[in-house]
Amino acid sequence: MRKLNILILHWLQNPARRLKAVEELEFKMPLYAPQHNYIFHDFDYPVTQELKDVDFDAILFGPTFLCLRNSKKLDQALAEKYDFFAGSNAVKIAFPQDEYTRSGILDNLLVDWNIDILFTLLPENVEQLLPKYAALNKPVLQGFTGYISADWIDYWKDSTPYHGRKIDVSYRAAKKPVCIDTLGYIKGTFGDRFLEAAADTNLTIDISTDLKDRIYGEAWHQFLLDSKFCLVTNSGSGIQDPYGEYEHLVRSYMESHPSATFQDIQRDCIIAPELVHDYTMLSPRNLEASLANTIQIATPGPYSGVFKQNEHFIALEPDCSNIDDVLAQMEDRDFAMTLALNSKETVLSSDALRIESHVDNVLVIIEEQLEKKHHRSTISENNFIRIKNDYWQQLQGLGFNKSITFSQLYA
Repeated sequence: MRKLNILILHWLQNPARRLKAVEELEFKMPLYAPQHNYIFHDFDYPVTQELKDVDFDAILFGPTFLCLRNSKKLDQALAEKYDFFAGSNAVKIAFPQDEYTRSGILDNLLVDWNIDILFTLLPENVEQLLPKYAALNKPVLQGFTGYISADWIDYWKDSTPYHGRKIDVSYRAAKKPVCIDTLGYIKGTFGDRFLEAAADTNLTIDISTDLKDRIYGEAWHQFLLDSKFCLVTNSGSGIQDPYGEYEHLVRSYMESHPSATFQDIQRDCIIAPELVHDYTMLSPRNLEASLANTIQIATPGPYSGVFKQNEHFIALEPDCSNIDDVLAQMEDRDFAMTLALNSKETVLSSDALRIESHVDNVLVIIEEQLEKKHHRSTISENNFIRIKNDYWQQLQGLGFNKSITFSQLYA
């Protein structure tokens, strides 16, 4: 396979404040297919004429780049500076997340930029969330919030034995000051409800929804390895907010009613019934807990069709109304360990969840689409490298910095 010239678009911003897992997801192609040529462009970077003139084989729109639809930075002028995408013959692939958030704006961007392939977390809901793009009948493929790498598997292969773990039940989540949907509310209150429901037990519990207790990087992995069980909720949203109007309504309401409860918001901030729907998917925590052999106590849900109740996780209702049943299942060591084993085997056996397979699939798709378009980048490798180096010298002169974690990608 010849070398492809690929532009990767992201919005990771300050390298010193990036989460490694997010950066790895954005830079998956150069990390797992380093044989090709890449230029990385952050939304905050200026768009140079030289960048516009590069004849790319593919342009990849990463999740953080597509999150610009949620930012006040996205005005008409900024959107228009990327209009040159629409006329490019390159294969354009989008990898959005949280598609239910400002879905109308995302839909317009996908159409305006003439995206060829869409990897979505919610392929079954595309016609509802992204009707304009769906009407074009372009390929829509299953994407995930995270993928498993060989390094991950190697890291987790020697997990702490069950009897050596100090924490019985753990949980970390951020309780949002303004919560606009049921799933977000559940995520922020699930831990507190469990603490209350399990107050009379002798369990060693480490649960917090306070941002100051958030755990990052290696320490987070160790936290999971030290937990026998962990709480998990559905990743996603309970509403679709096409243009952010409902979020604006709720924020305005909270400004005039600062002590309002979530129940008050549900009563007084009316949303159209057709916009109420559970958009859920497998979360990175499901994958991490599975690899760590940490038994998951999860709210019921489809989990992208990967996990099933009583096969991969113990189901706990959001209000913890079935806590007695859950505590009994936790006491059944054989049952609990079977769940952990099933979860790990399921994620390890899923080709779709392996980052290497995903990257290989993207490369095959690019080649197939290039054949259909009868397009190949005509720029030589030496010229591409020269442009890449000149481009980075310009950006560094303006005060922009390269990735700290993956600095080797810019060599």
